[in-house]
Amino acid sequence: MSQNSANFDMMPPTSTASTSSIFSCLFFDHKQKRSGKKLQNLVFPQSETVPLQIKNIAINLGDSLILPKLESQTIVYHQSCYAAYQSKEKRSIEESTKSSYAKYRQLHKLAFQSILAFITTEIYNRK
Repeated sequence: MSQNSANFDMMPPTSTASTSSIFSCLFFDHKQKRSGKKLQNLVFPQSETVPLQIKNIAINLGDSLILPKLESQTIVYHQSCYAAYQSKEKRSIEESTKSSYAKYRQLHKLAFQSILAFITTEIYNRK
């Protein structure tokens, strides 16, 4: 057993972990992930804010798969998986913004049609 794997449990939270049989990605549930031809390493959170950010994203998305994992397993992830999870939240926020914009646009359209119908009925038809 190498020196690195023997002291794996004592690594500081800012280290990058090589593939281990103990840990798997929080998002991807795999130990290894390829990005093109390169093998991506698992990463431990570099600060306490990252787990809080992940928890907030999971709450915002209503992600019932990630929330229990945050409580029960060591948080390690591939950088690309974390970035994809952040993008998922951003798309969710943008979609809700677009849908609320569409809702208000539809209300304005109905209001304009009502005013136009009133003007047409009251002014043009009375002449």
